[in-house]
Amino acid sequence: MISCNIQTISYTDCILTIQDSGGITINEFMLANLKMFQNDTMGTLYLNDGSTEITINLAQLPSINGGVFTTLLDLFTYIETQRNLCQCGCGGGGSGTVTSVDLTMPSAFSVSGNPITTAGTLAVTGAGLVSQYIRGDGSLANFPTGGGGGASQPYYLNGGTNQGVFVGNTYYEMSKTPVIGVGADFTIAADGIIARFLTDAGDPGLLNIPAGNWNFEMWFSASSSGGSPTFSVTLYKYDGASFTSIATSSATPENITGGTSIDLYFTALAVPATILTATDRLAISVDIVHSGRTITLHTQNSHLCQINTTFSTGISALNGLTDSVQSFAVGTTGADFNIASSLAVHNFNLPTASATNRGALSSANWTTFNNKILTVLNSMTVGTIAASTTTYILPESNIASATESARTYYLNNACTAARYLVATSTAQSATGSLVVTFRNSAASTSITVTIAAGSAAGRVTDYVNTASCLVDSGISHQVVNNATATSANIAQISINLK
Repeated sequence: MISCNIQTISYTDCILTIQDSGGITINEFMLANLKMFQNDTMGTLYLNDGSTEITINLAQLPSINGGVFTTLLDLFTYIETQRNLCQCGCGGGGSGTVTSVDLTMPSAFSVSGNPITTAGTLAVTGAGLVSQYIRGDGSLANFPTGGGGGASQPYYLNGGTNQGVFVGNTYYEMSKTPVIGVGADFTIAADGIIARFLTDAGDPGLLNIPAGNWNFEMWFSASSSGGSPTFSVTLYKYDGASFTSIATSSATPENITGGTSIDLYFTALAVPATILTATDRLAISVDIVHSGRTITLHTQNSHLCQINTTFSTGISALNGLTDSVQSFAVGTTGADFNIASSLAVHNFNLPTASATNRGALSSANWTTFNNKILTVLNSMTVGTIAASTTTYILPESNIASATESARTYYLNNACTAARYLVATSTAQSATGSLVVTFRNSAASTSITVTIAAGSAAGRVTDYVNTASCLVDSGISHQVVNNATATSANIAQISINLK
């Protein structure tokens, strides 16, 4: 058994070579014949090919291959991997020592688990969003978006419908409805505009063009092959007096390459967000560089020239508004709930309720309303009052006392006291009156009821006078029997607070 100062373990052509710190080969093992045994208790790895055995212990690992093996299992896995490669014929041509494996990917991917220096797994995941796609160069890109909900609104170039002469030039129809049944062609044998197209009056009837690509599908042919004929398009808005250019592809024309064949060509026009009026119309001009040939633009029937715009085919109008992007807002305008729609905004107006407005209750008015909740304080079966006596009754109680503070009811809200009622079940003595007064903060108010001497049983009220009571005011009923005999029997004393 050999155990010595091992510095390097490498393999070449299915041979495992072990060298000491001086570069001297200690032993060479044929990987196909090599057997390994790891003794975790002793912290030892044994290598044996049937004739020679080498022992490697844990303490030696820091000096082997620059310290890349931190455990005996790391070293075991390294040698086992090389032996498996040798046995399957996968590593016969390799040489040298592999101590690290890494992986790089294009920017559209993320790599984790790298580098692998012993054993592990390299994981590759997408680095983008579900709304993105991967380009051919491995980078991420966003899918193009339209300007509104629903599909893109297409327009067709109907070359058989003459719209008339505008600002000195003849325009043909640009419409949402294609003409099928007969073709209409335009030819030019020079550089310049081959045809112009204009939407119908009131079309598109929108207040803006959403930003984005307008994609043109155009049919062309040439009188012969060769050369470098091209076409480009320009978009305008027309206000009834003049044409204003919105966007043009003249800097990036498309080649017409099919010669005499009638072929479909595509070009994209980057259109900025553009403000329109409701009466603005849209126009297209098609420019040709003829390159010594006669160029034909084919429209209608089986050669529908189509423009896919950033207008939406979703809701065409909402409360009279036709913008593809609309929003909602809230307001208080008006005397009743209403929806006011203007430009691209729908205002939901809920006015503040008042004597003239039907609407929402304001916070201040709610507080006022809440404080007007009616409370009725009833003192029932008070009984009789002794002759020539002044006593005090606690509201909502029938207990009397000669001391007012002992029969005082304190308020936790400001209120107005009104509608005083006193009911008796027997007659008042003929020797004097019975006077009941509402008291506030130890002072008599104008609210009072007098039961005259000799009055029969019944009800006496004061529905005229009122009294304002503050928060924490103390209220009570004062009862004065001016008779020289016991008073009438008091069945009820009632006061309303609101």
